[in-house]
Amino acid sequence: MKQNNMYNLYLHHGDYTMGKYKVRGDDMDKVYQCFGAKIIRQGFEYGVSIPQQIKKYQSFMKAIQKQKENCEKIRASDLYMYLSCYCALYKFHAIEEDHMFLKIKKRKRP
Repeated sequence: MKQNNMYNLYLHHGDYTMGKYKVRGDDMDKVYQCFGAKIIRQGFEYGVSIPQQIKKYQSFMKAIQKQKENCEKIRASDLYMYLSCYCALYKFHAIEEDHMFLKIKKRKRP
């Protein structure tokens, strides 16, 4: 019998929890494929270079972080885009150190 394991993935910036995302399994490559690969591929399809993509992702993340710090509402789609930008920057080795993943296993009951 195959067990389905769900995880809650928390993304932090400084003292703030930026988002909580549900993921299946604990393989970070699959998390990247699910969230980051699509925006990188779209960037290349539109002819955007890697340095330009990095600047775009960083500026979007800073805007969302500023909204969080100012206690403004953030749409769920923006939080998923935040995670996508994080995964893309991680893939480009351009991520800052003040971000962190913390995964807590959540079991599905039969």
